[in-house]
Amino acid sequence: MISVNLLSQLNIILTDYLFKKLSLTHSQVVEIAEAIQRRHLHILPINKSVLISDFEEEYFEEDDKLIGLKPTVFIPLNGKDRTEWHWDFDSKMMYKEDCKTILSVVAIRL
Repeated sequence: MISVNLLSQLNIILTDYLFKKLSLTHSQVVEIAEAIQRRHLHILPINKSVLISDFEEEYFEEDDKLIGLKPTVFIPLNGKDRTEWHWDFDSKMMYKEDCKTILSVVAIRL
């Protein structure tokens, strides 16, 4: 089974909604995200799965100066044959209009 570009996005709609409507704290949002992400990993068959996911957003000014980081995955990503790379996700500043966004991505066999 292959899980690609999904793990970091599973919780977004729910946690954004709950954050706005119920005024959840950041720690409560992270707790919900952790539970959803952990459950997703739990349903992937061990020794028969590959996970590819971003795990962090990096924000850069126009002159490529790093101005911030934001985790997108809140659980440990452990597995075999781990490979990491950076994806120039948005160099045109359309995702976030005040900065360029690069995603840190990981691929692992579970």
